[in-house]
Amino acid sequence: MPKQEIKYDTHNYRNHDEKNLKLLEKSLKECGAGRSILLDKEGAIIAGNATFKTAQAAGVPVKIIKTDGKTLIAVQRTDLATNDKKRKKLALMDNSTSDKVQWDFDNLSADFELFELPSLGIEELPEALTENTPLTMVKLSTLPQLSPTLFTAYAL
Repeated sequence: MPKQEIKYDTHNYRNHDEKNLKLLEKSLKECGAGRSILLDKEGAIIAGNATFKTAQAAGVPVKIIKTDGKTLIAVQRTDLATNDKKRKKLALMDNSTSDKVQWDFDNLSADFELFELPSLGIEELPEALTENTPLTMVKLSTLPQLSPTLFTAYAL
């Protein structure tokens, strides 16, 4: 599948600001590709919209590996060794870029109930989301599942 057949997720759950996109671009230019993206069977991006956008702008070619999800695909960089400075820089930049994005709570709330989000790794909701939503989280803590410390209330 040529890269022009890859489709962006128009309902992406993450927002990338210009600073984050610049950091992704810097990482690609200085360290090369270090992360894969994930596509569904129709070529729509499940994960990696910003990575694909940045790679496309930088002219980085795309190689698609087909899988049914039962095998973990490991990307092995043959040009990097454990103690290479470039490898360490790539590891730091990769982690840093993923930490700098914001969740798109409009898209999340369209697909998930608020009470589902803590078990999916979303532990804090913005105040604006809870004010006008029928189901309001009064307390969210780092919960792998629902517990008595999670209370729900209906907005008046």
